[in-house]
Amino acid sequence: MKKAISIFLASIILLSSVGFAINTHFCEGRAVDSSISMGVESLDCGMPMPNNNNDDEQFDKQSCCQNHHQVVEVDQNQNNPFPAFELNDIFFVAFANTFLISVSGTQKVQVNYLTSPPPLVKQDILVLYQSFLI
Repeated sequence: MKKAISIFLASIILLSSVGFAINTHFCEGRAVDSSISMGVESLDCGMPMPNNNNDDEQFDKQSCCQNHHQVVEVDQNQNNPFPAFELNDIFFVAFANTFLISVSGTQKVQVNYLTSPPPLVKQDILVLYQSFLI
């Protein structure tokens, strides 16, 4: 699920930064074919285009087929400058006091229990809980 969401969000960012084109082919006023591509693409419905060689047939100046292209792209640059970093005096003093001075100023504490023997057991635990291995 996380992979699908991350792929979906990455594709949205890619499409919004690169741009895409919606191509639609109209034949006799009706939308016949549509496609989404990375650039302008010429679509065709399969009908023969009129030839100017035939004098017997008269066609209008415009053919019955038209292609409409709608290009969607970002006009702004994605390179946003980093905000200016200003070092505040109070921040520098607090950082130095917390991390630099306190770390180097720590002293080792003598641990006394390393040399002393462990306490003696007053009762046998196996006998106390009556758990015997047979």
